[in-house]
Amino acid sequence: MINFYTFSRKVHRYLVLIILGLILVMAGTGAVMRYPRWFLWLPSWLGTARLRYLHGQVSTYFTIVLAIMALTGAYMYFHTQWVQRKQEKLKSQEPPAAQPPTSP
Repeated sequence: MINFYTFSRKVHRYLVLIILGLILVMAGTGAVMRYPRWFLWLPSWLGTARLRYLHGQVSTYFTIVLAIMALTGAYMYFHTQWVQRKQEKLKSQEPPAAQPPTSP
């Protein structure tokens, strides 16, 4: 069975790639909506209404992916903290090492 920490790390890394693509779409559509005169070279069928629709649709997926990334990132952070505290606690509970006998 796969370790949940390893699974969350893999999911987190794949979501980074997905969110990079979504950021490019969001930034592109947002720039065209904000500065339409700079993008006169775009085809006429790609109007402001279509870009606004695309921006709105992608923002939903962007939010979902970002929320999952936040959850997996928080899990990885707190899991690491928990493991470190657990190891420190076990280390402090160990009996002292036996001293070798000294010769007179």
